[in-house]
Amino acid sequence: MSSLKETVIEIVKTVSGREDVHFETDLNELEMNSVKLIEMLIELEMTFDVDVLDEQLDLDELNRVCDVYDFMNRLLSERE
Repeated sequence: MSSLKETVIEIVKTVSGREDVHFETDLNELEMNSVKLIEMLIELEMTFDVDVLDEQLDLDELNRVCDVYDFMNRLLSERE
């Protein structure tokens, strides 16, 4: 089973259409506009069976892949 970190990176690769994605990669460098960010969040919701609520989400805080990881890690921890 893949780790959260690996899964987040794979989802960002899929949504961005890029292979050069690493943990510290800046999402702007991947040309991840707001539509792609929402698509990524939907993929994460489906993959981890969680709901991302509007009050939990601040797109301005999701600048790098590691920020997405931190967000998902926090969301999954709150679920337990």
